[in-house]
Amino acid sequence: MFVGTVLQTASSSVAEVEPAADTVVARVDQVLSGAPAFFDHLGEPVTVALPDGVEVAEGDVHVFQAIAWIFGTGLAVRAVAVGEEAASAAAAASADGVSDGEERLRRRMGSADRVVAGVVRQVSHVPTAEDHPITEHDPRWQDAVVEVHGQLAQDAEAPSEVTVRFAASRDVSWRDAPKFSVGERGVWLLGAPQPSALMAVADELPADHYVVVNPDDFSPAGDAATLMAEIGEGGDAK
Repeated sequence: MFVGTVLQTASSSVAEVEPAADTVVARVDQVLSGAPAFFDHLGEPVTVALPDGVEVAEGDVHVFQAIAWIFGTGLAVRAVAVGEEAASAAAAASADGVSDGEERLRRRMGSADRVVAGVVRQVSHVPTAEDHPITEHDPRWQDAVVEVHGQLAQDAEAPSEVTVRFAASRDVSWRDAPKFSVGERGVWLLGAPQPSALMAVADELPADHYVVVNPDDFSPAGDAATLMAEIGEGGDAK
């Protein structure tokens, strides 16, 4: 499952696939679910063989449900559903068991300022002020620079990267807060009123940084399929 922008119709980006009326080249803007190797194609063009009767136009953004086809000079996949049909298929597949966690995630999406998919490219420690008392419950703040590969439809243009401040401490006070490492991929739900305990760090936070301590604010790449229903209702991804 991925969100992609159609770059060329009746075309192919793979030498092993001849361009045809039902083949298009699409950029992978966001991977919603799939094999780990597929995430390596984020931001890259792939060739998509469309299902019978499905037509798309250059510039269209769609959700594609696809299966692997050819790994050669590039990647080619066969789409089994496109657009609303793909979103409906994903929603139907998970409809039998919507957990409380999934429901919380959907509500959280509604309150987020920004929802982005990407990969952590850098992690650094946040210097502690000299007058800051160190306790066993200290969060041990770190900053993760996330390279953004996709964003759910919003008025603002997707940034190339965002910086996420997180609690690296394993203390009981922070054990459930998400921890990030270089190479980690997923979906971040950013921007929301912070608990009172975080107001101090929030006041010191640069304008382009976000605090992420709520487990609902991050979904690993393998769990991103739970966002399918929201994408289907929310429209395009940017």
